[in-house]
Amino acid sequence: MSGHTPGPWTVRAGSFPYDALESFAVCYEIVMPLGPVISKANGQLIEAAPDLYDAAVWVLHNAHGISKSGEDGVSQEEENASWAALMAATKKAEGR
Repeated sequence: MSGHTPGPWTVRAGSFPYDALESFAVCYEIVMPLGPVISKANGQLIEAAPDLYDAAVWVLHNAHGISKSGEDGVSQEEENASWAALMAATKKAEGR
């Protein structure tokens, strides 16, 4: 993948005022390493992160003979579907 800000990235908790009563809410911010920030590519990577994680976990389970439902044994169709999900998530992260 190209165009995104390379890691490592970190996440830290913070707080910010969100109304006139000076109440505070917890928020998270992504802290990227120094360097050029390419907003579109970073946004695509962040948006695709949940899909990438889910697909990667699915592929890893399948590699150990565990289906998405948690049962032993993986059909060829499920294995193919898990790889297709991972490829789709990768394309999403790349903006394709």
